[in-house]
Amino acid sequence: MKLTVICNAGILLEKDGFGLLIDGISRDHAGFSGLDDGQYADILQKNGIFSSCSALIFTHCHPDHYDAERVQAVQRELNTCRFFIPDRQTPASGTMQLGPFAVSYRETPHMIHNGDPVRHFVFLICDGERQLYIASDSLPDARIHREILCGVQPDAIFVNPVHLSTPDTKAWLLELAPKHTVVYHIPIDPADQTGMRRKAMRTAARDFHAPVTLVTEHPMDLGEI
Repeated sequence: MKLTVICNAGILLEKDGFGLLIDGISRDHAGFSGLDDGQYADILQKNGIFSSCSALIFTHCHPDHYDAERVQAVQRELNTCRFFIPDRQTPASGTMQLGPFAVSYRETPHMIHNGDPVRHFVFLICDGERQLYIASDSLPDARIHREILCGVQPDAIFVNPVHLSTPDTKAWLLELAPKHTVVYHIPIDPADQTGMRRKAMRTAARDFHAPVTLVTEHPMDLGEI
């Protein structure tokens, strides 16, 4: 599968002419970069890298991952696409087949924050050859992730900087040792006033033996896994 990070938490997976977009329709929020107007227009018209977009799924509905107005417009315009948008009726776990991608979803607590409470899900995605784990904004609790993966060793994993620097989940990542660790959901502020980017870079360089990719620009083409 081919991976592109298109905005803050937006990930586009492509295989066999099928595009799966995860958390890809958001807006700028709290220092995180959302989908820009040009990208949004390309999604609506299925242009460029979005020409194969056939399914859109969301880990949760915070504005840095999901913009309701734009998603509703995409649902009207691309009415043949499949959508997974967590709400009160969504089962706590399940599976779905989206083109070549088998997607398992599981509800987890969202990490502690001051925003509105929402239901939060992680995804384990398999294309028949490779497996990808999207941890998103899940609570940095290694016990939860171990239980979900249940011995599965994904080829690639997407985590936010908190998972990289929290001792519990950092130890879990070092133990898991995926071929590709991607740290995304990093504030775009060039001055890095929160220090999140600098701390992630130091941790990656000091503690991780395998390469860690930090997503500091959008879009970022991550190639094939």
